[in-house]
Amino acid sequence: MENMSVIVIKVSVLAMKHISSNMGSWKTFQHDLVEFSNIILVSLKTLVNNTTRRLREEKDIENKR
Repeated sequence: MENMSVIVIKVSVLAMKHISSNMGSWKTFQHDLVEFSNIILVSLKTLVNNTTRRLREEKDIENKR
């Protein structure tokens, strides 16, 4: 499985390419930018949640020793 930060970067690049290729109207650009921001926020939230869970698991393992 790919690292979540790598996935975030790939999605960011794809979204920016999409936005830059569809800059015909300001409204379209705003809509695409909002979608792009939402994708990044969800990805970052997932990354933080996964990291927090992993740190808790490591701490629990360490405490059991």
